[in-house]
Amino acid sequence: MSNLLGRFRLNSLRSRLMLLVLLAITPIAIVTVLGGLREREAAIRASEENLKRLTALAAANEAQSIDRARQILVDLVSVPALMGDTAGCNSLLSNVLDRNEGYVNFGLIQLNGEVSCSAVPMLHPVNLGDRSHFKRAIAERRFIASDYVFGRVIRKHTINLTYPVIDRSGDVVAVVFAAMDLAGLDTFVNDISMPPGSILETADASGNLISRRPDPERWFGKRVTGEMLDAMRGPYDRALVVRGEDGIDRLHAFARVGSPTLTDYTITIGVPTDLITQVARDAQFMSLLGLGATTLLALLAAWLAGEKLIVQRVRGLTTVARRIAAGELDTRTGIEYGNEEIGRLAAALDEMAENLQKKEAARGQAERELRAADQRKDEFLAMLAHELRNPLAPISTGAHLLKLLHSDNAQITQTCAIIARQVEHMTSLVDDLLDVSRVTRG
Repeated sequence: MSNLLGRFRLNSLRSRLMLLVLLAITPIAIVTVLGGLREREAAIRASEENLKRLTALAAANEAQSIDRARQILVDLVSVPALMGDTAGCNSLLSNVLDRNEGYVNFGLIQLNGEVSCSAVPMLHPVNLGDRSHFKRAIAERRFIASDYVFGRVIRKHTINLTYPVIDRSGDVVAVVFAAMDLAGLDTFVNDISMPPGSILETADASGNLISRRPDPERWFGKRVTGEMLDAMRGPYDRALVVRGEDGIDRLHAFARVGSPTLTDYTITIGVPTDLITQVARDAQFMSLLGLGATTLLALLAAWLAGEKLIVQRVRGLTTVARRIAAGELDTRTGIEYGNEEIGRLAAALDEMAENLQKKEAARGQAERELRAADQRKDEFLAMLAHELRNPLAPISTGAHLLKLLHSDNAQITQTCAIIARQVEHMTSLVDDLLDVSRVTRG
């Protein structure tokens, strides 16, 4: 492990080369990440626009269904049989029900709230006087689409669409209604393919669900969450991320179903945010995967190239430098010289070794010449000492004999003493000269 860590020290050329590769790739990685974020934002914006168009289309479809019911009621109030006897009214409404799909009942409500006739036979009297849509139809004298109701006559999930019957004097005398089956309210969704996990919801003004895909039967009459109800109350030109009852975050677009005089309903279509950004995330993942593979290949190339082109050559130069320092001046790098740094360094190192080798050879030659000169000097000094010492002995002997023969002659005795001192002095000089020769020889 320590050997492996040692290879990755930042003070090594190979590690620094790999660091340079990482630094070069870092801007590309940043651009890739930022590009992925921009693609994600673009995907969300595109999804918002598509959702708005799709939701508006669904709202128009539902509004068309409800407006068709309004037109049926408008036509009904002009038929005299509607306000005739009960049997004739029941027959009329039964025929209307048979000719129109998506409805579960048609009926006529008197001002006291009693249902006086119905397309579906009533087993007992039914009073709808407490229904808000009945009261509003009388008070506002116009078509009213009710909130969610569970029918008292047909016992189904419905919305009641009401229209006032106005006599010739302009007074409201009754209210005709059509009970629309919620299961058939939004046939539009059956014709389109929504992404997995997407939902379509239509709620009344109170937040009760009157249309829901998928699993409509399970959701009829249930209230949306407070967050969703606030979003449904507008404005409608926005898209919001709302967490659903299942805990999934979805991007929702909203639209009003028809004009304010037609319904108080709001429709929304929500697509899971994960699906919206999935394509962008996949693209970014593939980009990052490609970048990662490129980075690994670049690092591997840097490792191998650094080993082959730099580390091995520098290691060889280091070995050569150490051998030269140890005195092996005939060592050479063996690296081909080129117009690049390591080649020039190898050339300089070889040139230095060659110069040192030449200087060492010159120094050896100088030492040999010096030793030869010293030898010649020693020989000369020895010869000189011999030539100087040889005459001194006879002179000293002669002076001694002369002194013995003329010991009574003071002048001769003095002269012999002078000769003896000079001979002794010359002998000392010769000895000193020989000592100097021995010192210089070491």
